Amino acid sequence: MTSKNRAALIIIDDSKILLVHRFKNGEEYYVFPGGGIEEGESVEDAATREAKEETGLDVTISKKIWENKNNDRIEYYFLVDKFSGELATEIGGPEQKTQSADNVYRLEWVVIDKIKDLKLLPEEIKLKLLKNYQSGSLV
Repeated sequence: MTSKNRAALIIIDDSKILLVHRFKNGEEYYVFPGGGIEEGESVEDAATREAKEETGLDVTISKKIWENKNNDRIEYYFLVDKFSGELATEIGGPEQKTQSADNVYRLEWVVIDKIKDLKLLPEEIKLKLLKNYQSGSLV
């Protein structure tokens, strides 16, 4: 069983960040890769599992950098220290099964400076990331 809580990843390669570009019911937005925490699973284990499922990448987490309350759930954001493997050509996991013309998931590397112009959710994390990046640090 999956809880409402979510583990998400901040995966950076040079000056680019890996995001999930969503098209859902006529809306377009971006989110960080991640997903629900399964019963009995640690938050860190959920983050590494979700990275593999959604992106195809094996990740090593550096540390938890943010915790965000979003409605009735808590979202945990982890900075990825290292990653290996080949980025999936399409998103995997349960999201792959639910894709349709009205529900699309695409993995995209985005230049960090450009996220200010995107609808990246949650907005609070986007603003923290931009502020930290502009001051020369991500955390």
